[in-house]
Amino acid sequence: MHARALSYAHRRSAEGAPARAIAEELGVSVVSVDRWLRDRPRRALIPVLVTPDVTPCSSSFEVVTPRGLRVVGLDLETLCTLLQRHG
Repeated sequence: MHARALSYAHRRSAEGAPARAIAEELGVSVVSVDRWLRDRPRRALIPVLVTPDVTPCSSSFEVVTPRGLRVVGLDLETLCTLLQRHG
């Protein structure tokens, strides 16, 4: 993708298109297009996969109720049962 975008940017620039127009056409920032058009070594774009944070949660909880009851280390189901019975 980067090679195609770079080639397109150079071609459009040679046709007289301003960097802002090229950026809009490609859906990238003007800063990126300016960097691509400069005569210096270019860094390749790196594909990035964005995934949701799936950090495992602790399987035990620590809760302090408004009455001051402190519960530590129970699983969620047991904690809910305890709080329903003893609120």
